[in-house]
Amino acid sequence: MAHRLLLIRLGRNLILAGIVAGAYFVFGLLGLLFRFYGDPIGILMPSAGMALAAVLLFGNRILPGVILGSFCVNAWAFDFKHAYLLFYIASAFGSAVTASVGASMIRKKIGFPNALVDLRSIILFMLLGGLLSSMISASVVALSMLYAGIIALQEIPAAWLSWWLADILGVLIFTPIMLTFFAQPYPIWSRRRTTVGLPVAFGFTLVFLLFCYMQEVDQKNISVNSRKRR
Repeated sequence: MAHRLLLIRLGRNLILAGIVAGAYFVFGLLGLLFRFYGDPIGILMPSAGMALAAVLLFGNRILPGVILGSFCVNAWAFDFKHAYLLFYIASAFGSAVTASVGASMIRKKIGFPNALVDLRSIILFMLLGGLLSSMISASVVALSMLYAGIIALQEIPAAWLSWWLADILGVLIFTPIMLTFFAQPYPIWSRRRTTVGLPVAFGFTLVFLLFCYMQEVDQKNISVNSRKRR
């Protein structure tokens, strides 16, 4: 009987991890839409916000799903180049550690489940889950990109900052949305789909418009430089 229950629990965890991996991959592909031409790092990573929410809701048992999803997203982003295999693996584990550490700090400092009704809890949630924990993935990614030959030594600060800011935006925008659908206490979070969802949607729209503007400027610069070379 005990073995049967263990197998059932293991099967449920594997299914849940598989769902998380699929969701991470979809959110990751969404983030790849926010990349400039020739830039391997986007300005927004929805997958970071999704991963933090998933670990808060289901615990560290879903981390294999985060690792698998992150590996697939990065391999997709770099056209499955075998030379970058170490980067895919390192960034995948960096994403998982970031989500786990962020969730752990949130549980320790403000507790979870938490309705986040006071300003202190909200600020700490975003600080711990976004600004601080995202430093882990940014550091792992920057160093692994250097080792893989994707960036040069002098490009580390820019790559680190880009990845850090993209993760933070992903957490600030997409973690609250995920929590309004799945977090406890459910009656409180469900009522926030409008009060939280509308400001977040507004913020996402601003990010999208900013990206479109910056992409247009980048394309113009590329066109001007190509004409000068001719």
